Amino acid sequence: MSIISRNYGILMQSIEQMLDLFREAVEGMTDAITFGAFRDCAAQIQKEMAEVFSQERAGDAIVAEISRLQELRDRQLNDAASRLGVIQDCAQRFFAAKDDMDHLTSGLAAIKVMGKVEGARISDGQFGALINDLECYQQAMSRGLAEIGQVNNFVRIQIRYLQPNTLAPMHVSLS
Repeated sequence: MSIISRNYGILMQSIEQMLDLFREAVEGMTDAITFGAFRDCAAQIQKEMAEVFSQERAGDAIVAEISRLQELRDRQLNDAASRLGVIQDCAQRFFAAKDDMDHLTSGLAAIKVMGKVEGARISDGQFGALINDLECYQQAMSRGLAEIGQVNNFVRIQIRYLQPNTLAPMHVSLS
């Protein structure tokens, strides 16, 4: 029973580490998405300002300002595009952690079975409550992993839409 307990402890430490990886991956994706969204919004405002300026009478100051706005917008879009790789890397870590958690949960199920067998062999039900607790924990883990699996699938679908070529430089002509 001590070997089963030790294996259970090792698995629990591994599960805690995987949960930390999930958190880190989600935080990384959130930060990168927020950064990219801010840069994209700033670029859109710069484009709109350049379009407003292009409606005014063309003068050196207007042409210079439109040029500055175009440069700023292009820089903002490049900054936003630079975060796409970060998002994809974080998503890959999330996917890998999910796969590892599935393996750990399978290991937890095996330990539960071993605990039931060993508990029945060495006592008259003294370990029943412990085994039931372990079973409840494993069921909770399985439900949580099912939810994470749904998020995992959603992220896999959404990550396909992140292509750097969707962010194009602006060219405003003077009327």
